[in-house]
Amino acid sequence: MFSTVLTNGKSDWSVMPAPDNKDGFWIRITVSDGVVRAQYSVDKKNWPMLRLAPFPEAAHYAVGPMCCTPKGKGLDVAFSEFVVTAALKKDLHDLS
Repeated sequence: MFSTVLTNGKSDWSVMPAPDNKDGFWIRITVSDGVVRAQYSVDKKNWPMLRLAPFPEAAHYAVGPMCCTPKGKGLDVAFSEFVVTAALKKDLHDLS
């Protein structure tokens, strides 16, 4: 499952099925102009939206990948290609 949690005083939780792709997938998070957009891709061309929400503006953010399981132990995850760049300046509904 894909899950996003946004905490700003209170937390909420958004969940949807992860893509069935044995080769993995990419996740892209963009924070710009008071909005956070979470997207995923299985081909690095099409980026369906996971989440769009208001987010506090700041001069910088501390970010990094994280994964968890409700069962506690036994989850093996590999992260690769983690990069931080300037925010994409695309329309919020642009899925490319």
